[in-house]
Amino acid sequence: MVLEFRADRPAKIEGLLDEDTGGIMTMGGMDLVWSPLTDWVLQAGFRHPLWHQMRGDHREGWVLQAAVVVDAGMF
Repeated sequence: MVLEFRADRPAKIEGLLDEDTGGIMTMGGMDLVWSPLTDWVLQAGFRHPLWHQMRGDHREGWVLQAAVVVDAGMF
């Protein structure tokens, strides 16, 4: 299980504050982690917004993510 917290400042576009950006949110999800070879790790998971207090007309949906991690000492 994964629990993530994110806080974003409002963005500026051409020097003007964008009212539909920024806020705070908490996301929950799950990850699968697998190490098929020594020094290699594969990760895949999803996140879903649990609670958010975003500014303006801003919606967050599901997030799918994947990663490959290799021990840098092997190169």
